[in-house]
Amino acid sequence: MSDRGPEQEESIFRKAALEHYVNRGSAGDVMRMKNRWSNAGFWILLALFAGGLVASVLVTVGPTQEPLIVVLFPALGRFF
Repeated sequence: MSDRGPEQEESIFRKAALEHYVNRGSAGDVMRMKNRWSNAGFWILLALFAGGLVASVLVTVGPTQEPLIVVLFPALGRFF
């Protein structure tokens, strides 16, 4: 046994790790991110979505050269 008292026993965890565990946020904390990244991410995702939508109308596939969106969703064929 060691000569130290129970309050002085060595721990397998670092003091900094224990402090972080004790001081961590409660469940459901909001993820914090810089505003410019969220704005840029939103516009990039919106541009990708719009580009995919435009491509699905303009790109033709198959021997009948139907738009891709008609191949994926045949019910939309009456609009094209």
